[in-house]
Amino acid sequence: MTAKISIIIPSYQHGSTIDACLKSIFAQTLLPFEVIVVNDGSTDNTLEVLKPWKDQVKVVNQNNQGGNPARNRGFRESTGDFVLFCDADMTLEKNMLERLHEALTNNENAAYAYSGFQFGWKVFSSYEFEGDRLKEGNFIHTSALIRREKFPGFDEAIKRFQDWDVWLTMLEKGSVGVFVNEVLFKVATDKKRGGISTWRPSFLYKVPWPKKVIPKSVKAYFAAREIIYKKHGIKEGTSQKFCKKVWQKIKSEPVFLISFLSLLFVFLLSIAVFKTTLTPIVLVLVALFVLLFTMRRLEYGMSIAFLELFANSHGHLIDTEIGGSVISLRMVVFGGVMLGYIIRLLTKKTSFPRITRSEWVWIPVIVAVLL
Repeated sequence: MTAKISIIIPSYQHGSTIDACLKSIFAQTLLPFEVIVVNDGSTDNTLEVLKPWKDQVKVVNQNNQGGNPARNRGFRESTGDFVLFCDADMTLEKNMLERLHEALTNNENAAYAYSGFQFGWKVFSSYEFEGDRLKEGNFIHTSALIRREKFPGFDEAIKRFQDWDVWLTMLEKGSVGVFVNEVLFKVATDKKRGGISTWRPSFLYKVPWPKKVIPKSVKAYFAAREIIYKKHGIKEGTSQKFCKKVWQKIKSEPVFLISFLSLLFVFLLSIAVFKTTLTPIVLVLVALFVLLFTMRRLEYGMSIAFLELFANSHGHLIDTEIGGSVISLRMVVFGGVMLGYIIRLLTKKTSFPRITRSEWVWIPVIVAVLL
């Protein structure tokens, strides 16, 4: 099988990883036509590590300009029909080039082929290509095999999400990708380098954080995403809008949030004293805790009891024996709610709920579920 594939490796201070990267490239079942390393002003031992590869690798030296200028420089130096931008901290599976090239051969309408990859313990499996989904968020790594004539170049003003920007630019020109559902490369973990090395669980970027408590990495993510949104005229996706609506609801009526955090605190406290002599004391504290919350607002106590009912198996995350009877966490939670409710009745802070005729039919159902 013949294919003129140019592999471009931007490198800055990658002396510790680039040798392994090159070894994985030259162990491919489909060898590349050329490999170009753009040394972006490294001051470590990168050039020393590259010396043994001088007959196989073209090294281009330049002053430190950043990842995107280095990638564009490598592209200008290349001549292959296909290009793949390979980070210097990556190692490729032996069949990566073969599988990506095969996907493009079998899909003539596709401008690039991409795969899943592994970063540390985390596997990013990606998705089948879908333009609308790509606008919601990036799921394609920089290291895709691209048809040369379709590559638009990296926007050197973009400091983050440069790969997402490329795929969106190509999408606007009618270019689509094809997904190879395999994990075809690994990325070394280095928290000091940034980029994907600052990966956080995706739910952290979906939480509508209040401005005063938003983590710096999440704030930087939102700022970078806004740049991409503005450049490509993308409006907020359905998921972001939904999260914002939920947060607005929580701020206006924080019953569920307060109850959830309260129950979480109870669970953590319970775990800390599990099967210790402090268990009876903790149960008493939990009862008082729920009692005070119920007296503060009836919905708080009811929500805690409701959440505990579904979150804690049989209510025995923590229990103790008193006088031959087992007292469980569920018993003290419900006891605190009931006592708080009675106190509210006696102090006229609440009243018995009125039940209409149509609602009476639900009482046997509720009792059956609880039993």
